[in-house]
Amino acid sequence: MTSGTTEPEYSFPVSLGIFTALLFTFDLFCKRFYAKTIHNGSGRYFDAEKRLTLLALLFYALSLFICDLHYYLKPLSFDGLFPALVNISGLSFFFLFLAIMWRRAKPAYVAIFHRSYSTSGFLISNIKTNLPIVLPWLVLSLSYDLLALLPFPGLAAFLHSEAGEYTSFLLFLLLILILFPPIVRRLWNCTPFPEGPLLDHLQDFFKQQNFSAKIFLWPLFEGRVITAAVMGIIPGLRYVMITPALLEHLSLDELDAVMAHEIGHIRKKHMLLYLFIISGFSTYQ
Repeated sequence: MTSGTTEPEYSFPVSLGIFTALLFTFDLFCKRFYAKTIHNGSGRYFDAEKRLTLLALLFYALSLFICDLHYYLKPLSFDGLFPALVNISGLSFFFLFLAIMWRRAKPAYVAIFHRSYSTSGFLISNIKTNLPIVLPWLVLSLSYDLLALLPFPGLAAFLHSEAGEYTSFLLFLLLILILFPPIVRRLWNCTPFPEGPLLDHLQDFFKQQNFSAKIFLWPLFEGRVITAAVMGIIPGLRYVMITPALLEHLSLDELDAVMAHEIGHIRKKHMLLYLFIISGFSTYQ
């Protein structure tokens, strides 16, 4: 989150009032959308979530530019020592809009998926699901700021040099490649794929493709979403995650086709591309 604002457009009380009005208006949209989904099945629920997520992004953008959030968050950088804190704090406002959406979504979710959650438990579950999207950026941004504060002038000078930026970037990238998949697997509550003929079939298919990965069940939306994912570049820390609904609806040949698609993500280096994009955001502050 960056801005060239030197002076806010509105005073703090006015900006706070506008921001509160935006939150209240977004809450009304969420209440109305989810009231229509509670008796209309999972398809309508996911459609509402997709539309409201885009609307949350719009309201977040309005908050940034109308309320001058970046200007009012500048003190969190401690005179520029922690610029990452300003950006992370700014991003937290987007999660605030998402939290409003999730709070309104809970009654519909409980009715559709027949799963009991407390409001706080439901919010935490959704945060854990979405956190991996920004986790590499959070780690890179904070780590770079902390390293720059170490009491070693030579290290600080090196980090601010072109060679130092490339070196620190590669080290952080290596760290994320090692730690990111196991962390995300736990955040998403994935469990080892059960032993049996289906696991044997999948492992044989991987061998035929000269591919190796550990296979996990992914309980996304109580396992009722039909999807799969692959994560990790290092073979020993590479995971293929499959939702139970995918297994229920596909034949073996269709499942092989989905696995071939996931293998293609690794062969085409899509994971590396994602990390480079996220890392680019962390260096632009």
